[in-house]
Amino acid sequence: MPFSDAERENGLRRAWAQYEVDFPEDLCFRISFCHVFTVVYMKIRVGVLGHGRNDSSEYDGAHNKKGQDLKEFLEGYNPNKYPNPSATVDMAIFAVEDLDSFDRESMRKFMSDIKSGKDTDKELRILLIKRGNHPFLGWWATPGGFVEYKEDIKTAAYRELEEETGCTEAMLTEVCVCGDVYRDPRTRVISTLYTGILDADEIKYKAGDDAADAHLFTVHVKECENSEKTETVGGIKKTYKKYLLTLENPENGIKLSAGVDSYTYKDKFLEETEYKVVEKDGISADHGALIMHALDRFTRI
Repeated sequence: MPFSDAERENGLRRAWAQYEVDFPEDLCFRISFCHVFTVVYMKIRVGVLGHGRNDSSEYDGAHNKKGQDLKEFLEGYNPNKYPNPSATVDMAIFAVEDLDSFDRESMRKFMSDIKSGKDTDKELRILLIKRGNHPFLGWWATPGGFVEYKEDIKTAAYRELEEETGCTEAMLTEVCVCGDVYRDPRTRVISTLYTGILDADEIKYKAGDDAADAHLFTVHVKECENSEKTETVGGIKKTYKKYLLTLENPENGIKLSAGVDSYTYKDKFLEETEYKVVEKDGISADHGALIMHALDRFTRI
């Protein structure tokens, strides 16, 4: 049975008391408003109010185990019953000179060589912003930010990229979803990573929003010697490697680094690689791992 308004307010007051700060008297109103808004929005989407698709048996009077049809279920649904993680986007935007000289195969080889630490004819660069607020104040990060409530994730990616860097030319493609529980000290954050690549001679950018600065950094990757370990368990081949990621901007005397471990899992049909930052110097949060994920994406084009 749903909690009454009084029960909900008492619970909120008890939870708030542990922080030893004054309880915001309008908090219950704000949460109740969000609850009502969410229910009404869901009703509109599924056609309960007559404005949506109505071609599924679920919308034709089907009942769940409690005997509720969809309308009754939505009326009693509380979106605040479970803690909700925040959704964010991050964008790893690479740049290379004379981009038009590459085709798909040469770009794949170039990125593979970068990731393997081999010498290349051209430098690979990445666009980073300097954080102007906590957490990681003054550290460098991939552009990104929170997804708004009624915003598609990819729309948020383009918006955040433009707001923080002024960059509007990149085509973004999804790389992966990063959801380590403790990746952000503010709250539980799940981020969708996007990547794109532009010509280094033509890319235009300028720090904006809460970014204090923005620069291109040259990307260097080195696989640590004798770090590779492999084992096969239950038909799954597991490979461990350790990398040193270094990002440099000589014009401004900036050098950043991160130690990143990789874990590759491979069976007969599928392969997946996870990256985990184990140490960092100047690169925010888990963004060293995000950059490695984005590099990986280009080795599989």
